[in-house]
Amino acid sequence: MKSYEYEEQFRLKKRKVKLPEVSLIIIDSGIGRIFDFKDDNLNYKKEIISSFPGRVKRGGWSQMKIERHIKDHLFWHFKKIKKEMQKDRRVKKWLILGPDIVIKLFFRKLPQNLQQITKIKNINPKNQNSETLKAAMAEAMWGE
Repeated sequence: MKSYEYEEQFRLKKRKVKLPEVSLIIIDSGIGRIFDFKDDNLNYKKEIISSFPGRVKRGGWSQMKIERHIKDHLFWHFKKIKKEMQKDRRVKKWLILGPDIVIKLFFRKLPQNLQQITKIKNINPKNQNSETLKAAMAEAMWGE
């Protein structure tokens, strides 16, 4: 564990405050997982999986065409996740975790009302267990 995790846990215990009720999205270029975080428990809600086309030819015009096509698929994936965010109106705060480039692209695609209640945090989606997610959430919520 890193030192900031200990400091944050100590600060939470000292205040006797639980982490706020938020909804958490772990996003990658092909998968989006949505969780609710209540009473220090992560509750799985939904998984959104999008498929991406493979490369068919190399170089020239065809390569650029397939790259644009892949980018379109990425934005369609973002659109599916954004729809899920907009469906759940009771959520007061959203936290988006994922690779730096992906979360910044996704954040830019969100409407203004969702951007105001959303925080983003760079995290490797391969290292996701409840403790690392809780530490990332604590840092993102209070570590400004």
